[in-house]
Parts: sequence; structure tokens; C-alpha cells
Amino acid sequence: MPNRTNHPRKWLGALGAALLAGVLPATTFAADAPAPATNAPKKVIEEVVVTGSYIKGSARDAALPVDVLTFQDLKDVGSPTITEMVRNLGITSGNLGETNQFDGRGDSGVSTINLRGLGGARTLVLLNGHRQVPVASQGTDISAFPTIALARFEVLKDGAAALYGSDAIAGVVNMITRRGFQGAEVHVDNQFIKQSDGDRNFSGIFGWANEHLDAMVAIELTHRSELRVKDRNWALQDFPKNAAGGWSAIANPALIYSSNFATIGPDPQCGALGGFQSAGACRFQYTFFDNLTEKENQGKYYAEANYDLSDHAKLHIEGLYARNEQPEWKSSPSYPPQALFGADRLVKANHPGLIDLRAKFPTAPGVLIPPGGSGNVFVQSRILGVSGDVDGTAQAALRRTKTYRLGASLTGTAYNDELNYDFAVSYSGRNRAGDGLDTYVERIAFALDGLGGPNCDRTAGAQVVANGAAPGANSTPGVGPCQYYNPFSNAIQRSAVNGTVNPFFNPAVANSQELINWLQGEQASHTFDQLLVFDLVFSGDSGIALPGGTIGWAAGAQARNEKHDLKLNKLTDLKVNKCPFVDPASIVIGNVSAANFNCTGPGSTLGATGPLAFASGTNEAKNSRIVYGLFGELKLPITNTLDGQFAVRYEAYGGDTGSSITPKLALRWQATDWLALRGSAGTTFRGPPQEFLSNRITSLQFIGPTSAFKAVDIIGNPGLKPEKAFATNFGVVVDTGGFFGSLDYWRFDFSDAFQNESFNQIVSAYIAQKCGNAVVAGVTVPGAATSSCDALRSHVFPVFTPNAGISRIDTNVINGSDILTSGVDLYAQYTFDSVFDGELSIGAQGTYTLNYKSDDFVDIGGALLAAGRETAGQLNTSNPFFPLPKTKGNVFAKYTHGSQHFTYELHYTSKYKDERPESVFQNIDSFVTHDLHYNVTLFNDSTQVSLSVINLLDEDPPQTYTNLNYDPYTHSAFGRMVKLGLTYTFTGFGKK
Repeated sequence: MPNRTNHPRKWLGALGAALLAGVLPATTFAADAPAPATNAPKKVIEEVVVTGSYIKGSARDAALPVDVLTFQDLKDVGSPTITEMVRNLGITSGNLGETNQFDGRGDSGVSTINLRGLGGARTLVLLNGHRQVPVASQGTDISAFPTIALARFEVLKDGAAALYGSDAIAGVVNMITRRGFQGAEVHVDNQFIKQSDGDRNFSGIFGWANEHLDAMVAIELTHRSELRVKDRNWALQDFPKNAAGGWSAIANPALIYSSNFATIGPDPQCGALGGFQSAGACRFQYTFFDNLTEKENQGKYYAEANYDLSDHAKLHIEGLYARNEQPEWKSSPSYPPQALFGADRLVKANHPGLIDLRAKFPTAPGVLIPPGGSGNVFVQSRILGVSGDVDGTAQAALRRTKTYRLGASLTGTAYNDELNYDFAVSYSGRNRAGDGLDTYVERIAFALDGLGGPNCDRTAGAQVVANGAAPGANSTPGVGPCQYYNPFSNAIQRSAVNGTVNPFFNPAVANSQELINWLQGEQASHTFDQLLVFDLVFSGDSGIALPGGTIGWAAGAQARNEKHDLKLNKLTDLKVNKCPFVDPASIVIGNVSAANFNCTGPGSTLGATGPLAFASGTNEAKNSRIVYGLFGELKLPITNTLDGQFAVRYEAYGGDTGSSITPKLALRWQATDWLALRGSAGTTFRGPPQEFLSNRITSLQFIGPTSAFKAVDIIGNPGLKPEKAFATNFGVVVDTGGFFGSLDYWRFDFSDAFQNESFNQIVSAYIAQKCGNAVVAGVTVPGAATSSCDALRSHVFPVFTPNAGISRIDTNVINGSDILTSGVDLYAQYTFDSVFDGELSIGAQGTYTLNYKSDDFVDIGGALLAAGRETAGQLNTSNPFFPLPKTKGNVFAKYTHGSQHFTYELHYTSKYKDERPESVFQNIDSFVTHDLHYNVTLFNDSTQVSLSVINLLDEDPPQTYTNLNYDPYTHSAFGRMVKLGLTYTFTGFGKK
């Protein structure tokens, strides 16, 4: 919420502030002058360094749209978390922050800021002016920073590669700490969320100073409670209302096929136990077991010290450590297989579970397959479904992130204060660990033949099954340690979905916990990202006079060492475990051919997918490189009313990437005392992240055209060129009387944009062009023989498979479609100085995206995947972009009376469309919420109590044709929340 009370208009005008979505620009201070702590005011220094320039000078000289959110602004709206704050910024779209395991673009427990909807990786994040390690596909995780340590949050809403280099293509976010804070402050709050245990926060900051040294330590501990999908009635929709709402046709109870695929039917207990029977299928709603937010514990720790080495030199040292752990990351009790037909799906006629089912339901079509009720069947199923996992619960996995940083800088002046210098070094890193269970392909095949379990002699047992050899010790199918896995409903005692106790449960054919444990293996990965940066910046006054003053200059160099490592456990690593079948008994029993046993050998049709049924294996990766940059900047006081800035940067990546030169020019004209005009134009770029150059990353994605999850490989491309954009911004700023307003037009023209080929577009084109074989009346019809199909088949595995049999899609990182996006930012506020002896400010701000147009989408070889289109105002599920409502903004009112502060906010997101023809929610409704905040300061300013009611009218998010029934990138799932906070400031110590 904007706070103008403590910021005189001369400073607002000096900043030349365009709007920051949701906040009023605030005073920006010199880099070597601490922001004032709430209990230790400092003198404001007239010379400043604004994000977007390395030259000290009057803030009036700022020609760029730089906006600031202060620590006090956050307090006025209930001290929101970073995730909550970013969600409310109109300038952002498609932010990561909420749980969404069904979209590979996100990651649970990660928060990023996505300026203009261009992608979080295109926004450069700085801490105290220096880079923090990013994740190439997501951007920098800003949730790792303790908010109590931050004095302000500066946003440059313009391409800034000319000064800052790669990743600043959409702009810069600079988080600046409360340097010079003295005393101590403790804050606690609790946020109440219905049907949840709520969120809790404890944070504290301690600062101390003497004549030459000041130091500060901050800590923030947060706990976020689990909020289950089933605790929001809108999040679990029946299949007829939202078929995409977490429903899978690969269920348990199962769908049953005859061995020749001529007939099909669902398990007879499908509907009774909580599945949904439609079109001959039994469907399972896996999101019943999932969460909207995970149980999460965070610890964030920050410390810094500043020492005056002399009157002309200061040393700054800082350190950060953060740990985010989700110990019970919930998901479906088990995952479905990628391949729907094979030895791990075949149930033979002598299977005890099938015999029992046929005896109990002699007239059910599903078990009479084939007619007459005998013979083998295929089951389209997962090993656990409506029964849940152990004790009827979801599968619980681990997600853990550690973030750390060490930095130091030496700043000062030389040559009689005519030369400013800033030498800095920083090291930051991020470790991400995750695990989960999945089913072995080979083990489920053995268990369907009665040879499951850890102590079964499968070598001898395979001979029994294959040729009727005499059974020996521990080798008889279904006897002793050799166990059958039963995929049918008679193995389910109770449904966790609807609580029904199954009257047809038969403990004699039930699955033991020992068998379920043996059927599953743990996959695990650990990602390491590291960044080492050396910065050297000089600045000063050139002595060259222009009519408006002397030209200021800055020049500098940067070297950064970027490292990325992906480590896997043996089960996940394709170099260690390439093939689904590794036991020679599988050949004997007929579960795999000799050619397919070696899945990469001549004649094999399986491919190296690893041993697991759902989560295909992947490859470890280790990358490192050094990037060098040189830049120069000039401040040009052309006249007393016209200021300019010119900057240019050279950045070299080496290798095939090469180098880039990016210039930029910005102008600001103070037309009258109350009217200023500004504009900027320049090229900006982003070098290819090293993960994009060589990695092979595998994820599971929902493929709309197949209505199922499939393995998607993203393959690195060493031939990537830097992506580039031409960025322009034109704005007007009005500051007169009690009114402050701004209007900015912005535009980005992208070329060679980094994109992952869209797996949905690939499969849609593959199906539409009839590239796969089809089976018609039992006869195989070959796919179309065209050059386009040849290109599409290179992405799809198995080759020539029928559409339903697609199990894996290869996608490449490419220099993709050209993009043009533009829009306007609007901000307006009027302040009444005396309203019932208080001050009232009212206003509105918003961002309207005029267009986000893409050229044709093609694959790495140039084959057309989909025609270009306008994507602004769309959900963008079927293309590489994020959801992008056209309008996002706030209306606000703030009243201050003595020690009391009242704030009202209305948050608005416009309606937008789902571009997919199959969607039942073609029009996604607009979303309007109302927030109220009250703060009062008590006991000689030592205590502050705050109360916030967020989403006052308890609005549900608009429905979407997605797994979670809403758009987590755009809307809040939590309904009305009440937050109570207490801040206590300790005085009488920590002073100079």
C-alpha cells in the first residue's frame, strides 16, 4: 500500500517515479548512506544512487521508471510474505509462489517475481545491488530473504542489460537491507485460514553501532500449514463438470480390457468405492489426496557489518542462510504407468484376484471379458488408488531448499573525493532436494504372475510359470514369499475417498504392505546452483560542462562464474539403470523379448526409460562457465530541464554463444514544475543459461490431447544464441498540489526468444496430422508419410505408436518465436492533508497489457507446430507462455490519525480466456477481493498492533479447466484470511 506521509513531494518528483503496481515510489538513498530505521532516524543525503544507474546525483536526474516499496509500506498492509506481496503487484503476472505439482514450470516452496509476464528468469534480482543465484528455468527464489531485514524493495521496470547484463531483460528488482539499524525489534503474527491450522511468523532484528562500526542480525521463522484440496469445495469438481479437474482414467479400481482389446469394461466396484464411471472407463480423482499449500517450515538468517576503514573507505560484509523444508509434500498414493499395455499390465486367467472377482460378479461386463468370463485381461491401473497409501493417506515426499550467500564490498572515494569506487565479491548458492516413490515396471510384471515380494526365488519361479516346471522352495507363484499383486477392487478393504467399506473385500487376495513396499522404489534428485561474482565500478564527474551541469560518468567490469550440478540416486540415473527389465527371469517368463531386454540394443523397441513406470529416468549434469562484462555510463545534464543517460555493455560468454553489445538511451524532461516527460530505448539480451546448453531434464506433464500424464524430456541445445529484445518506455509524471500521477507506455520486441518446444503442440500436431499408427477393426493403419510427420515422429516415443500409447515426448530448448508485447501502467493518488485532524490518501494503480503476440511456433528443425497468435488475455496452457490477464490493478484508501492507520485495498484481475477448444471454462471470470488493515502504535511508540482481513467477502477463485480447478499463477485459493500481528521495539541500547 502506498505511503506518502513520510516522503515530501520534492522527493517523489525527484524520483520521477512511474508507478509500482500497488505502491507509491518512496525516497531512495545513497548507496553508502543507510536507510533510516524506524527508531533511529538518519539524515537524508541529497546525492543518491538509483537502481538503473551507477552514478551518484540528485534523484531528480532519474530518467528511468524506478519504483520503491518500503518497509513501512509493508507494515501498513499487515507485513505480508514475499509471496503475498508479489501476487498483489499489478506489474507482475505468472508468478511462482503456490503449490502446483501439475505444471513443470513451477516448484513447490519457491517464489519468484515475473515482471510483465515475461518469465521470472528474465527479471534480475539483486541484494544490496549485487546478483543472487538464479534458477535458469524459474528465476531467483526471493522467498529466501527475511523481510524484517529489508529497508526497501526497488523495481526498475525497464530492460537493463546495458548496465546489469543478462537476466535483466525485463527489469531489475533490488532488495536493500536496513543498513545502520540500531536497537532491536521483534515481530510475531498469526494468519488464520479456514480449514487450516494457519500460518505463523516470528522475526527479529538487532542492530548495534559505535563510531566506526555498525552491525545488524535478522532472523525470520515461519510455519505454513497444510491446506488440502478437499477442504475447498470448489477445488474438487465432479467429472462431468470439469474432466480436467484431477481425474485420471488410469485408476484403481481398474479399467479392464480383453487380451485382444476387442472388449472393455470397468471394475464392478468402480463407482461404489469413489471412482467415476463414464464412457466405459473408471476414473480416479488423484487431487483428492493433494494440497493447495504444503506443510512448510522456513528459517531465514541474515547478518551484515559495515566498518569505516577511514574517512574515505568503508567495508561491508553480509551473509545469508535460508532453509525451506516441506517434510510431507503430498501427492497421489501412487502414480500411473506411462505405457498402458505390456507385461506389467497383463493379468492371466489363473490370477486368484481375477478368479475371485469373476465369481463375485458373474454378469458384470468388465469381468466377463472376453465373453464367457475366462481368459487373460489387461488392466489400465495404478497400484494404489481410492484406498490411499498406508492408513488411507496420500503419498508423502520431501522437498528441501537451502539458500546461502556471502558477500563483501569496499566502497569509497579517492583523488580528493573526485573518484568513487566500489569493489565487490559475492558468492551465492541454492541446493534443492526432492524424492518420491514410483512403481517398478519389472516388479509389477513379476507380481502379476505371483512372483512378487523380496524373498521370492524368481529364477526358479519363472520356470514354473513358463513351462510348468515343478515348484521348489520359495518359487511357487502365490505361495509363501512369492506373492500376487491384485489390481482389482476385491483387494480394497475401504475407500479413503468416500469411506465405503467394501463388502466384496477378500483378505485372501489382498495385497500385503510388504508387497506394496517392494513394488515401489524411491527416486531422488539434488540440484546445486552456484554463482561467484566480482564487480568493480568507478564513477565520478568528468568536468565537461553542458548547459545543465557537468557530465557524470561510470565504468566497470564484472566476472561471474556460474555452476549447475544435477545429482541423482542410482534408481533415477539412466547411466546406472537404463532399462525397465534387468532380471533374466523376465525373458524366461515371457515378460520381455531378448531384443528388448537390452533396451538400447539392436531391434529394441523400448528405449532407455529407466526401471520405473511413471517417473522416467534422467541423466546427471555438471556445467560451469565464466562470463565477462564491461560497461560504461554517462549522465547528461543537457539543459536545466532535460537530463539524459547513455549506457552500453559488452558481455562475453565464450564458446558458441559468443558476445553481445547492448546500448541504451534514456531522457527526462521537466516540462513544468508539475509535469515531467521521460522515455528510454535500448537493446537488451539474455545469454543462454548453461542448463539450456547441454542438460537433459525429465518431468511428468499432463498432455491435453491424450488426457494423461507422460514423460517429457527437455533436451539442451549447445547451438543456442542469446535472446534479444528492443525495449522502449515513454511516460508522463504529474505532481501538483495533493495529486501525484503517472502514465507509462512500454513495449518489448523479442527475437530468438528462449523457448521449450511445447509438448502439447507437438502431440496435437502429431494427432491432427495422423502421424501415428491406428488400429481399425483389429487392423493396423500406418501413419501418414509426410515430411512434417517425419519431424514430429522424432519427438514421440514409441515411434509410430497409436495416440493412446504415447509414453514419452522429446522437446528441445530452442531460439523460438519472435514476441511483441506492450502495455500501459497507470498510477494516480490524491492526498488530503486535513480530514478530521488526519491525513487521507486515495488512489488507483494498474497495468493493462495491450498485446503479447507470438509468431508461428516451430520445432528445432523448423517444422510448424502451431500458428502464431495473440496470447494476452489467455490462460496459455497450450503454448510456452504464462497465464496473462490483460488488466491487473488496485484501488486504495489510507487514513492516518495520530498513531492509528487504516488501509483499504481492492484488488482486481480481469477475466481472460482458455484458448483450448476442449475447455468447459472458455471464459475465466474476473476476480475482485477487498482487504482491510488496521495498525495502532502504543506505549510511547514501542508497540504496534496490526489486524488485517484479507479477501473480506470470502471470494472463491474463478474456475479453470485445470487439475486444481483454479489458476495458481494468478489467483488466491485461500478465501478470507484474518491476520493478527504484534511488533515490539526495544530502546535504550545499541546506540552510538
